[in-house]
Amino acid sequence: MAVLSRELIDKLVDTKVLKIEPFYKAKPGTQPTSYDLRLGREILVSPIGKEKARPLDLEKEKGQSFKIRPG
Repeated sequence: MAVLSRELIDKLVDTKVLKIEPFYKAKPGTQPTSYDLRLGREILVSPIGKEKARPLDLEKEKGQSFKIRPG
């Protein structure tokens, strides 16, 4: 497993190799070896099997949990 440093994350975003929108260099963004991800109210749920991707309002789904997988 590779770990990206704060400096490398900043450089990859600046050169558009890595896309994070919105991107915050200061807290709550980049940490020494990570980027803190913040979610809004709405997410796009990835399809499973024959399902289609679907938007979901987290305010209406209280108590549910969702995994964010790599990639």
